[in-house]
Amino acid sequence: MFVRVRERQLKNRKSKYAYLVDNRWNTISKKHEQTIVACLGDVETLPVDGTIEKIISALDTFAAKQGFASLSRGVVLTDITDEGVLSAAYDYGTLLVAQHVLAQTSITNVIERLSTRYTANVSLPSLLSATGAMVAHRLANRSDASERSTHAWYTDAVFAPGKISLSPMDFYRSLDFLVDHKDAIEQAYFAENRDLFSQSLDLVLFDTTSVYYWGKQETPSDQADLLQYGFNKDGKGNLKQLIVGVLMTSSGIPIAHEVFPGNTADVTSFASIIKTAREKYKLEKVILVADRGMVSEENLLILEEMGLGYIVGVRMRSLPQTLQTTLLSDLDPKEMEQVNDHLFTRHYHVANLSPQNIKEWFLDRILKGKRKNPLPTMDIPTIEAHVRNRRFFVFLNPWVEKATKGKREFFKAFIERKIRTTPTK
Repeated sequence: MFVRVRERQLKNRKSKYAYLVDNRWNTISKKHEQTIVACLGDVETLPVDGTIEKIISALDTFAAKQGFASLSRGVVLTDITDEGVLSAAYDYGTLLVAQHVLAQTSITNVIERLSTRYTANVSLPSLLSATGAMVAHRLANRSDASERSTHAWYTDAVFAPGKISLSPMDFYRSLDFLVDHKDAIEQAYFAENRDLFSQSLDLVLFDTTSVYYWGKQETPSDQADLLQYGFNKDGKGNLKQLIVGVLMTSSGIPIAHEVFPGNTADVTSFASIIKTAREKYKLEKVILVADRGMVSEENLLILEEMGLGYIVGVRMRSLPQTLQTTLLSDLDPKEMEQVNDHLFTRHYHVANLSPQNIKEWFLDRILKGKRKNPLPTMDIPTIEAHVRNRRFFVFLNPWVEKATKGKREFFKAFIERKIRTTPTK
């Protein structure tokens, strides 16, 4: 809806009248039709004392209270032919952002240098354009990330002055170049941005994600070995997948990545990528921070054998009852160390616990698991020394404690009532 000004021929003069017009698409006639909603009157006689502004403001306020869109963004047209119909829209900004990021992080310069040693049938302009388009296509949050769909998006949906024409083969060959030179690009990328990442990496973060596939691999290949069934965080365990692990700085800037078979456990992938990263970036100390999904005695001993520190989550109910009682005894915020306004902590050193309990809690379980899965090449005294060096940190959030207690009481009463009223127990 908009305001249109139109000339009308009166008996002795021409006059301009303002109309409130609604523009709608007629699905039958396949064209836009305009309907006059109201005549606002002669333009020359319209009030100029601020009445129109007050009306607009009042309508805008009313619309806001009713949850409608703002009414103060109208368009005044002097003639019906001035109204344009938007028939197509093209993506422009996403490609600009991708090209700017590649240039600012020196990846463009790195590709230019490496391209002189590459013999594939793809020119440097095509290589840079295809690389920027693939990054932009991902930034555009497209559901299909294949090279063919990227080519269709770049060809049909992107506006860019001086855009060169690319074929699907240009995208395939450009991706081959990036894969073949992955390590060299990552090393040069890190070296070019030392000021951005700091001169040394004193803290690195590692995370993995799964990429799952539909379809069937008809012919065996090296790439087919990556597609395996495994644990999928998105609940797509019925689909083959591969695991992508990313190494990041403490600021969340990615500096390296590796691809693993879909049935690879997080700790295995971490061990592999950290070994590579240590050689690339001269890392001296690495601390793994992980969730409860990768915690097992085997995984912890692998990390300890590698000399890596770790902070991992543990399910309280997975611990022996006696250990739970020890860790949860006397959790009083006044007696605990305060982390922030609503979080308190206390830590226990395993070396201070009873030797008999240490054997019961850890060593028996480790030796029992060793019959199923071979553990790292450590003897029993070494394993015991590692176990004694561990610490447990127990955290308490009084707000969460109160909410959880309320839920427990609710469901306890619900279950008790159901037991009393349900014939079948």
